[in-house]
Amino acid sequence: MDPSLSIVLHGVGESERDHCARRARRLTARPLEVLVAEPASSDPPGRLRNRAIAAARGRFVVFLDDHEPPDSSFLEHAMRTLERESAIEFVAAWHDGVPQGRDRPFKLLRIADLLARPWFAFTPTVFRRELWVKLGGFDEELLGLEDLEFWIRAVSVGMTGAVIEEPVFSGRPWGNSIGYDDPNAEREARRVFDRHTQLFQAHWEETVLGKERIVRELMRIRTELQQRAIALHDEERRISELLGRE
Repeated sequence: MDPSLSIVLHGVGESERDHCARRARRLTARPLEVLVAEPASSDPPGRLRNRAIAAARGRFVVFLDDHEPPDSSFLEHAMRTLERESAIEFVAAWHDGVPQGRDRPFKLLRIADLLARPWFAFTPTVFRRELWVKLGGFDEELLGLEDLEFWIRAVSVGMTGAVIEEPVFSGRPWGNSIGYDDPNAEREARRVFDRHTQLFQAHWEETVLGKERIVRELMRIRTELQQRAIALHDEERRISELLGRE
């Protein structure tokens, strides 16, 4: 029986792959396979993705960070959404601010949401393998942001995406894609701009406002975490004082 889902990891060994497979099988009863996209020093990330999908047998595909094995219901809910909604081609775990809970049912992905999301943050996305065929694969010229460019290309030609907010977000980029501190990040971002200039021009206001909304949400979360840290520190000091009196 062919698997329902192909999970692609980057550059891990057999033990890590098996561990990820065991974790994933606790989250869904569907047949699945776990593939490893082995990096080659001269290969761009888009080529690694394309090579992995070419070998995949699943109807649906997802790329996961090898350091973050799946541990939420997102994969199952994403596959159910794709099965029930034939017009939806891909389902992302996070696009709109910092998820505080699950959005059920799903919400359709707006172009502005996609453009406004943090570009260099890895966002797990389950998609139909046939979408990869329709779009001709990931861009093999880009040295980063090849996943974002793939989703932008999909919506630019009329494909539909959806979002199910789940706290499975990871700040590490997939594979050898560039990250926040990479000196080539701005260059690759400009290449994405160049490929989709008309789309950005048509949605620039919503994109800017969306990024501002995300920044405000991140600042709010940071403030909450700082307040919790202060409270924990005060509690720790109080307990230490009580223990010192005994």
